[in-house]
Amino acid sequence: MTGGRFLGGFVADKAGDRNMIRASVAIMLMGIIMIILPVKADYMSLIGLVLLGLGCATVYPSIIHATPTNFGAENARAIIGVQMAGAYTGSTFMPPLLGLLSGFAGIAIYPFFILGFTLLLLLMTELLNKTVDKNKPKLEE
Repeated sequence: MTGGRFLGGFVADKAGDRNMIRASVAIMLMGIIMIILPVKADYMSLIGLVLLGLGCATVYPSIIHATPTNFGAENARAIIGVQMAGAYTGSTFMPPLLGLLSGFAGIAIYPFFILGFTLLLLLMTELLNKTVDKNKPKLEE
């Protein structure tokens, strides 16, 4: 993830926050697919895990950076606080939840667990983008 954030920093200004999140989700999905595929080579799962970490690396910084644009500069501090609380809550409760679920279904549930949250991330960010675009004031010609 550290390497992904370092590399992402070079392209973030040119790509923009929305495109960074979309590219991150695409990389995450490629990693998840590599983990799910029933390939005999162990290195495929390892490459999938690396891609998953690389994809995750720029999502949080991009979401935080886009907050003033999405919610207004006057609301940014409060919204960023909520985003940070959500991130820390997720990092606190998701590993035990995965452990609980894998106790019933086995560790094979891991890529599907991650896939569900990756698709949720994509859905929610695209809904946010659509809402922001809809509420953006139109410039008169």
